[in-house]
Amino acid sequence: MHITKGKVFKPFAIMLGGVVGAGKTTWAVNSPKPLFIRGDEVNEFDVDRLDPVKTWDDFKNQLKWILATKPNYETIVIDTIDFMEKMLHQKIVDDDDKSKGSMNKAMGGYGNGYSFAEKEMIDVRENLLKPIRDDLGKNIIIIVHSKPVTVTDPLQTMSYNSNDMCLHAKSISVWSDWVSGIFFADFVTYKIDGDNTSKTFLTGRGERVLYTEKRPSHFGKNRWGLPYELPLEFNEFHTRFKEFYDAGEVLDPATLARTITSLSENITDADLKDKVLKAVVAASSDTKKLNRILMRARELTT
Repeated sequence: MHITKGKVFKPFAIMLGGVVGAGKTTWAVNSPKPLFIRGDEVNEFDVDRLDPVKTWDDFKNQLKWILATKPNYETIVIDTIDFMEKMLHQKIVDDDDKSKGSMNKAMGGYGNGYSFAEKEMIDVRENLLKPIRDDLGKNIIIIVHSKPVTVTDPLQTMSYNSNDMCLHAKSISVWSDWVSGIFFADFVTYKIDGDNTSKTFLTGRGERVLYTEKRPSHFGKNRWGLPYELPLEFNEFHTRFKEFYDAGEVLDPATLARTITSLSENITDADLKDKVLKAVVAASSDTKKLNRILMRARELTT
């Protein structure tokens, strides 16, 4: 058993949702050296992107290409994951003659089509996106559309309006459990009293906000101790993200190197052990690289 103390840096993995037109794609465009995998149009943005995704296999093949070629980008942006899910559902019903174009009837019905889609999503997460983040050291931004829903709270015995992701519930759990941040982008609104009426109205001045925690009105979470509200500007998030690792017990390069060297004693394959030790020397004082080597060493010894 191995005990590691302190924070271990990882590139960020974020899901970003929000109301239409709030600026989700613009937020992602301002991330470090982004490369877009797109179902939605991003032609209005001065940003690098791969060819438009037209099938589920296109999406997987583009991720495989990134993993194999290691292109010189720092952030991979998926715009949007709900579009990719639609492509997956289309593939499932097209491959099943008895589905009659319906996911509810696919693979014999009883939710089997959605269960298969969940497994496909998990495969993409574990075997493509996770290595892209952990092995290649690239940030991940997954954009998702949101939709208004009515939620019934059994404890409060009341219903209220909220926002949810435009994904099947099984897909939501695949991604929300993995990412470290789930953000919701929205416009700032204010209440005003109407003239000569008892009615109250909402107004706004076009200000936009990023919510980083869950509330009855929207989804959200973060593991970086972010304020509940941030301006919808990427640098506002990125500054606090870096501060989270700058403050506190982040492992220094020497400690990381000693930890990896100690773990390597338990690697039975001599060639792999040699590669790990050489990688430590090559990484020198680069904590990002050392953290990736540490994660790989753990995988080889568990």
